[in-house]
Amino acid sequence: MSKTRKPQVLELTSVEVESEAPLFAEPLDEGQSQTVAAPRGFRWLALFGSAFAGLILLGLTLWAENFVSTLLERQPALGWVALGLLVLAALGLLGFIAKETRAIMRLEKLDDLRDSFQKAYDEDDTPAARKALDQVTAIYRSHPNTAHGRATFEQQRVGVLDAQDLIVIAEESLMAPLDREAVRLVSTSARRVSLVTALSPRALVDIAMVAFQCVTLTRQIAQLYGARPGFLGALKLGRHMMAHLAITGGIAATEGLVSQVLGHSLAARLSTRLGEGVINGLLTARVGIAAIAVTRPMPHIAGNGPTLSEVTRGIAGLGGSNGTKKDET
Repeated sequence: MSKTRKPQVLELTSVEVESEAPLFAEPLDEGQSQTVAAPRGFRWLALFGSAFAGLILLGLTLWAENFVSTLLERQPALGWVALGLLVLAALGLLGFIAKETRAIMRLEKLDDLRDSFQKAYDEDDTPAARKALDQVTAIYRSHPNTAHGRATFEQQRVGVLDAQDLIVIAEESLMAPLDREAVRLVSTSARRVSLVTALSPRALVDIAMVAFQCVTLTRQIAQLYGARPGFLGALKLGRHMMAHLAITGGIAATEGLVSQVLGHSLAARLSTRLGEGVINGLLTARVGIAAIAVTRPMPHIAGNGPTLSEVTRGIAGLGGSNGTKKDET
């Protein structure tokens, strides 16, 4: 038989177990990607474009220098005139580059402000929120549509210490009049495109009308929110808008776009031309909503952004009822 052990006194100490990750991790959202994005490769096309543009610029510079030098030797008077025109052209080019640089920096500033507001709201960071609000009020200091909103915000912000409350008050005071004007611009452009393309006999006219209205609408909304994009800034803004449309699923199927606003039964009764006009108007509205999302300096926190049905009520009215009547047998 084995010997029995004597009782022993054991001293219990608390042991902390550190784990790198919780046992049950929070599930991923349905829209969250579970794969790691592949690294971007070397952009050969960008390298080719930059090098080719540099060669063209060097060639133009050499040609202008030779032209002016030859003209100064043969015709001094005309040579001095050409030299003056060359200096003016150089000044104009420098001014264009400076203007485009400021426009791009302004777009980037709006993007940074939007991210700063979202981060300050999520972290409830009052100093960061006040800093971002000071920058927004400085942007809209001379904007006539925000005069009443700025006065209201300055009165309501006194004594408010919570960052989230400050951001909500600022959005309701400063952004509300600009949002209403932006929605009006989008609705007007969408109705205009729908009407013109529905009556137009040529597809080329439809394409030109949609392209012109989208470019004009984007520039108007950008100027409304303080972006003021130039040529290169408009290209950068268009790239942001296309990325936003791709993320939000803005380029939808034709039938889905019509049925979203008008209903299936009404969409089935639309004529071909009217249906094309409605679709073009809806696509224009999508572009306008994307322009609002990428140029607005504050994220939509107090409420949701403009929806497609909100900005296309006039288009839906072209067909009468909203598809509630049943199909006649």
